[in-house]
Amino acid sequence: MKKMKAHSFRLILGLPLLLALTIYRLPPATAFPFTPQTLPPNVELDIYVENVTFPVAMAFASDGRLFFAERFVDASLPITGTIRLVENGVVQPQPFATLDLADSTPYAEKGLLGLALDPDFADNGYVYTYRTAAPDAGNPAEHGELIRYTAQLSGTNWLGVDMTILVDDLPVSTYCCHNGGVIHFGPDSKLYLSIGDNSNSNNGQNLSTKASKLLRYNPDGTIPADNPFVNTPGADPAIYAYGLRNVFGYDWHPLTSELYASENGPDCNDELNLITAGGNYGWALSYQGGQCVMGVGGTIDPLVVFDPPVGLTGVAFYTSEEIPDFTNHLFLGSWTDGNLYQVELPEGGGEPVVTTLLTNCGQPAGDLNLLDVVMGPAGDLYFSCQDDTFFPARPQTGAIYRLQRHWYSYMPLLQH
Repeated sequence: MKKMKAHSFRLILGLPLLLALTIYRLPPATAFPFTPQTLPPNVELDIYVENVTFPVAMAFASDGRLFFAERFVDASLPITGTIRLVENGVVQPQPFATLDLADSTPYAEKGLLGLALDPDFADNGYVYTYRTAAPDAGNPAEHGELIRYTAQLSGTNWLGVDMTILVDDLPVSTYCCHNGGVIHFGPDSKLYLSIGDNSNSNNGQNLSTKASKLLRYNPDGTIPADNPFVNTPGADPAIYAYGLRNVFGYDWHPLTSELYASENGPDCNDELNLITAGGNYGWALSYQGGQCVMGVGGTIDPLVVFDPPVGLTGVAFYTSEEIPDFTNHLFLGSWTDGNLYQVELPEGGGEPVVTTLLTNCGQPAGDLNLLDVVMGPAGDLYFSCQDDTFFPARPQTGAIYRLQRHWYSYMPLLQH
């Protein structure tokens, strides 16, 4: 991969209140000021769905139906999570699927964590999810599972049937954190799945474990023959890239098919990375003695580093021309302040241009965390948020928001 020069950026933006944030590319150099940015004048923000519980992952069908996962829906035992379905802005009253989960209380990054639709969903109806599962007869420890459902119409409701566990050996933290669980299909029709380091930094450089990795599977859960470590002795063949502390979002550039992923800290290790097959992204070599270390031999440095960390989450490219200011730009969220960032990646490997589009999920009050970002089929951009006071238990304080072209921006077209 072509090595990019490192620079330092200072970003001071205000929505709805003034926010000062320093964005670095390492090592730090000259600071460049950013102009405060608000929504483009032809774009409006509205609430698409409200009164949901921790909508951690979303996926659109081509016909406009939105599937979303509620990480868990009750803090009492037994813990369950649900997959819900939205049609025409209305949440289907009956869950598409309800799944038992490993104990997610009082605080743990466990539950129903990922969601994806098969590239041929219109024909096969396959819906995939990732959960942290309680011990069972086949596995005496908590573990992660990649699961497939088939969507079937029952009366007026779509339900998930034929539950099939495709992969059941995914590692889960014995403590609380860094379980990953984000799943997406790539342009190669392979299923990608991120697993965090399970709160053990030694997992980053250990190729014998799936923890701290981005994994790649065939849709049926088998291993692709062209995975980079298939023929490496002692390496787990599912690994696609490694040295990743905790990836909460990734997407492929609509023009180049390059894969970009967020990564969570600590400190200056909140990153946006360009992922390549077999790439080593440095964790935990990049953090030694409480200090960030870049340029470690054999590792790939990030494109952008956020310092102080902001808890980077969902990632999505805007692939429509409906909102020209967004076209082919990358959008990513943050847990800490509910920020939605817009990243322009110039052609030819120039400096990324990073701006804060929204803070606090664009809301004037509350303390909101941004979870996931997805592109809608009609040219709208969606992101999901949760009230930060959810813990230990405040169900139905989540919502899904939509950025869309304002109706009045069509008026010049209608006058011709």
